[in-house]
Amino acid sequence: MTLAPWLWTHLSFALLVAAIAGLLISRWRRASGGELGLSGWLLRAGLLLAAAFAIGLVPVGEVDLSGQLLAVSGELSFTTLAYLAAAWARGSGLGCRGLGSVAACDVAPLGPGAEGWVWRPRPVRAEQAFWAMLGLALYLPALSGVGPDVYGLGYGSMLGWATLALAAGLAYSGHWGLAALGVGVVLSWQARLSGAVNFWNYAIDPFVFIGSAAQILGGTGGVLLGRAKTAGTTGRHSLKMEAVSAGD
Repeated sequence: MTLAPWLWTHLSFALLVAAIAGLLISRWRRASGGELGLSGWLLRAGLLLAAAFAIGLVPVGEVDLSGQLLAVSGELSFTTLAYLAAAWARGSGLGCRGLGSVAACDVAPLGPGAEGWVWRPRPVRAEQAFWAMLGLALYLPALSGVGPDVYGLGYGSMLGWATLALAAGLAYSGHWGLAALGVGVVLSWQARLSGAVNFWNYAIDPFVFIGSAAQILGGTGGVLLGRAKTAGTTGRHSLKMEAVSAGD
């Protein structure tokens, strides 16, 4: 294995472990009410990632733990690594000022004639819907054998140019985090960092698709359940009012 794929595999493992550990830390921090400054966040984030990377080097049989993950999951996409990095950063103490988690916001310039940057909300639902629909378009024909060969398009350069155009549009609208994600996908594909040659291997993987689809379905189910409870409560109140009116 050459250096770039080796680093990709071990970074994937390190970010996964750091993201899980960061999630546990963030829950403890919310419970304890502790807050970190920038220096504290940098120290915690660096130690967390370094420890996770070291764990991945522990040998298990003929390979290390990172290699064991690769055997199970395959190469993770750049998109998955970006979301894991966001979860690691959030768990280490970095958050959007007044907007919640770093995974749900972007850094954007203040505007023409102003200096500085601000956090702004990201279109999380639209983002999830995009990955879910892209996953369906990519994996459904591949698994069923029916439909266009969408995966084959990843061997050409058209998708790279289209992604850069989309990134430019996102940057223009102020979504710099999503724009950086698109540029990162293209650059990592051009450099063949994971060893894969197809564009789709860097843009999306089953984990992005399944996670996005599950969040959409879970959110939709929660909304429907909330509406059903509201309707039931309203109905009970209406029956009580009718009973009171009849008693009068």
